[in-house]
Amino acid sequence: MFGLPLGGPPAKPLKICPENFDDRTNLCWVDKPFVSKDGSRLGYVSMQEKDLPDWVAYKMIQMQLTPKGTIASLTAELRKDCDINKVASSVAARFGKPTEDHLQPQEILKTATWELKDIFIHMTLAGSHCSVSFRTPEDIAAQRAYWESKKVNRPATP
Repeated sequence: MFGLPLGGPPAKPLKICPENFDDRTNLCWVDKPFVSKDGSRLGYVSMQEKDLPDWVAYKMIQMQLTPKGTIASLTAELRKDCDINKVASSVAARFGKPTEDHLQPQEILKTATWELKDIFIHMTLAGSHCSVSFRTPEDIAAQRAYWESKKVNRPATP
């Protein structure tokens, strides 16, 4: 996604971006990423705008790397000035129609989901906050397993 191998490692190891914005020629961490106990990393990255569709250029992109250094997810935080239909059309042009679509004008919370064999895409527009996430099936499975492990048997009545 965005010229990056979702599910694979970045072409080069990621470093923290140089202070001089004009020197940013490659993918780099905007700031030191959060590193979890298992070694996975999460942080915002800077990318070449020429490699990005216009709806995501100059926006915040969050990247999650697995403990093995492969890209588990990319999330574009579009915030205001988000044309949800333009974004959905752009994603659909590459991945086909969404498997779940709640983009109707009367919806307060607009969402669309593409659940494909090797990628899971979820788009949300709530108020002025708009985001699009691209995740691997392994990342989705890990999240589902985590939430399943948190379930507790509770009594049906108080």
